[in-house]
Formats: sequence, structure tokens, C-alpha cells
Amino acid sequence: MAVPKKKKGPIIPGFEDKFAKKLPDNYEDTVDGMKTPDDMKGAVIDCEKVINLTEKEMEEDVALKNAKENVKALGGAYKDTLGCQKAKIKYLLHVMEGRGYL
Repeated sequence: MAVPKKKKGPIIPGFEDKFAKKLPDNYEDTVDGMKTPDDMKGAVIDCEKVINLTEKEMEEDVALKNAKENVKALGGAYKDTLGCQKAKIKYLLHVMEGRGYL
């Protein structure tokens, strides 16, 4: 089967594709149907309510908290090593620049 061609140009002209990709299907039509600024403001408020509720649920999710702590614990040694090596490189470049090597 042929691979479908990628659509050329922006998904929604004048709107960033990274956000456009996350919009639900037909959301453009939904917004086009909003006739007044108050309709749009109401939609923004509804979105904010969902965001607040979701953030609260995330904060209260014990499994998610535990998973985050595990990631921090497991990745800590790697992050420390990477941070140290990056600091060494920055210092070496700083000294080389000070000595006129760069």
C-alpha cells in the first residue's frame, strides 16, 4: 500500500502545528460556531476548569508520585555524572578562553 503523503504547509494557517496537533477533531468548526467573544471566553473558562481539576488529580495520584520518585532515584546517579562532566567541559572552555586558546 502507498504511504499517504504528508500535508504540506501548516495544519491551521497562522497557528503553531505543535498545538494544532493536540486539538480534538473538528475543533476549528466548534470555534467557528462561537459567534460572540463571551462564547469564546466561556470556552476558555471551561478549559481552565478542566486544567485545574486535572492538576489536582495529578497531585493526589499516589502511583504517579511514586513513579516520579522512582525515576528521580534511578536517574540520580546518571544526572550527577552528566552534570559533573558538563561542568568540567564548561570550566575547561572558560580556562582555555582566558588563556587565549579559543
